[in-house]
Amino acid sequence: MRVIGWILLLLGVVLAVAVAIANNEVVKFSFDPMPFVWERPLYQFLFGSFLIGLLLGLVTEWWRARRWRREAKARRREVEALSRENAHLKATAGSLPAAPT
Repeated sequence: MRVIGWILLLLGVVLAVAVAIANNEVVKFSFDPMPFVWERPLYQFLFGSFLIGLLLGLVTEWWRARRWRREAKARRREVEALSRENAHLKATAGSLPAAPT
């Protein structure tokens, strides 16, 4: 499985290099009402937009999963409390008298 990951990473790098080589023409990016203009190679805009989309997706997914993280934390606390109670009951069980039969 690790080999497949390395192969996919290598293919991604080769694809990124091919995109950068094919799209190295300088383009202008401007915000129309403001006098702000960027002149960069097209591949930088492509990779930048990909990176921004990736980061927005990661933040969105992290925010969406907060409920599950909160629930897991509560369950973890509950398990720890029950484990402590179980250990306490086991420790005190030896000192109790035997039940009459």
